[in-house]
Amino acid sequence: MFFKLVVQQLRIFTRDKTALFWTSVFTIGLAILFKVALGDIGYSYKLDTMNIGYINQINSVQEFEQFDTTIQKIAVDGIKLFNVVTGDAENLLNESKVDALIDVSSTNFDVLVKEKGIKQTIITSVINSYQQNSKLISSRLQQDHTTNIEQLIDKLNTEMDIFVTQNNDHFDVSVMYFYTLIGMQCLYSYMWGAMFINQAEANLSTKGQRIQVSSVKKSTYLISGFVASVVLSFLQVVILLAFLILGLKVNFSDQIGQVLILVFVGVTTGVSFGTLIASSNTMSVNVKDGIGIGVTMLWSFLAGMMVVDLKHLIQINAPIINWLNPVALITDSLYGIYYYPTLERYYLSLGMLLLITLVFLTLSIFFTRRKQYDAL
Repeated sequence: MFFKLVVQQLRIFTRDKTALFWTSVFTIGLAILFKVALGDIGYSYKLDTMNIGYINQINSVQEFEQFDTTIQKIAVDGIKLFNVVTGDAENLLNESKVDALIDVSSTNFDVLVKEKGIKQTIITSVINSYQQNSKLISSRLQQDHTTNIEQLIDKLNTEMDIFVTQNNDHFDVSVMYFYTLIGMQCLYSYMWGAMFINQAEANLSTKGQRIQVSSVKKSTYLISGFVASVVLSFLQVVILLAFLILGLKVNFSDQIGQVLILVFVGVTTGVSFGTLIASSNTMSVNVKDGIGIGVTMLWSFLAGMMVVDLKHLIQINAPIINWLNPVALITDSLYGIYYYPTLERYYLSLGMLLLITLVFLTLSIFFTRRKQYDAL
């Protein structure tokens, strides 16, 4: 009976052409637009040493010395990643003698640039990585004052070699946009989650009234709908992945198993988000869809889909937003697979994504169990 309900629910889903468009055709079309707009900028750039300068050194923070030491140690394939240039900072930047300036008067280590490009994006990414690992060191020292700081610094330097990939000679900045696209597609799965919940609402359709009075347990129907939603959503994202990898030649590293696990968890989060939207209120289906699209697009925007640097700015000024943003967490996990030599960042983001999914499901169950109808 349960398997039959899952198959029946899948048939109902595939008849909804509008939802199929938004969860499949739209994202594939967006991927094509990204490819056309970005071209081969990521593949044509050969990684080499970048020039940086410091400003406000007179008012430098206490952490500056360690920051400078770490930055100047970073190397890729034996090539020093950064060269610190001294002199009048403003003139250096205006005359393009440095690729970026770093304000060392704040622990944010803000990056100032004359123009945006691949080098500037790399510098920003490295600063972001440094700050995240520095917080890890500080946290461990607070817990255990006997912690060997040198070992942690060595680990930080290893992890900051974020450009170690299958092809260490090239850095592809364009993948950042495609990673956020994967995250958005996973969260678009909310449509299927909201749909099967709405179908069971007696105040929204006659089908909902029949479900409420049928001999099939409501819990059985809801679980079968959830499973069908996750299965369909997972297949859709796999199709998008195949298109990106085989059609557009987007690099997702060779750890495809970890990518598929992430995608499965991501679509589960999306479906859970949809069940929460549909079960938490009695508004019309159109209003619920509007909420889902609006929140998903906001999450995608904050994750850097339109402006890559935005995610970094949020990480510096309000990191809690990134930790509560499922799209940002999916993107971070993909970064962890593609750029980092270890999977620590991948598992950290994946764990947070699972926690958010659990919260969505718990709230959905709470709201669903509370619903009662005076008459059918």
